Parts: sequence; C-alpha cells; structure tokens
Amino acid sequence: MQQRADDGTLLHAWRGGSGRVGAFLADYAFLIRGLLRLHRADGEARWLAAARELAAEQERRLAAPEGGYFNAGESAELRFRGREIFDGALPAANAVAALNALELHEATGDPAYRAAAERTLRAFAPVAASHPDGARTLTLALRRFAAAR
Repeated sequence: MQQRADDGTLLHAWRGGSGRVGAFLADYAFLIRGLLRLHRADGEARWLAAARELAAEQERRLAAPEGGYFNAGESAELRFRGREIFDGALPAANAVAALNALELHEATGDPAYRAAAERTLRAFAPVAASHPDGARTLTLALRRFAAAR
C-alpha cells in the first residue's frame, strides 16, 4: 500500500490501489505525534527522521502566512481553507502541530521548530484566551511553550 502521491505528498486515503486526496493537517499532526512517541519509546533515529520529513511537508503544503496551518492544501475546489483550533472528539490539529513543533525542537535543538510553534501559538492565543474550554489542547501548548523559555 502506498500512502504517497507520485510527487511524494502524503495522501489522506487509499482505496482500490490508488489515492487522490492530499493529506489534511490532522493526518500530518497525528502521524507526526505517533512517530515522536515511537522515537521516545525506543530512541530509533528513523522515527525522528520520518517526523521531521513530515513536518517539513506539512509546513510546505499547509502553513498559513498569518500563523498556524490550514486544514487542507490548496485546491480549485476549495473556496475557503479553514484553520481549526477548537478541540472536538479529537484535539485540534493546529494545537497538536504546535505541540509537535515544541517536541521536535526539544529533540533536535533546531530553532525553526520553536519558531513554527510560536507562529502558531501567536496566531491563536487571543481566541484561546477568550475560549479556553474549547481550545484546551492549544492552552496546554501555550503553557508548554512558556515553560520552555
């Protein structure tokens, strides 16, 4: 099974021998999270390398100029590219992406990851401050960022 498009982009779904839809932010965020957990569990460098590769692709495809990440890549079919920050049944993908960036910074020392986390947190901090119950994971990311200074 191949979860990559011909150009190497991660795919959201695969069925009947092919995939056509590029990965969404939640696909990147939770897959990176899993890879970071595997790296933490056994220390194998391949998990961290895979997480870094996906984080770079996430940045390239989904980064919003004003901070944070769009839920989906650019597409002629989309009229609006949302940037969800409120937790639902799962934590908000932008919040998980910020936590991932902080963990990648801790694991690698690369300041670009801390900068990515800061851009995301700055973009959404006012909303999280006004609605902390809806943005709990983002609030946790804000606390972790502040504690790591």
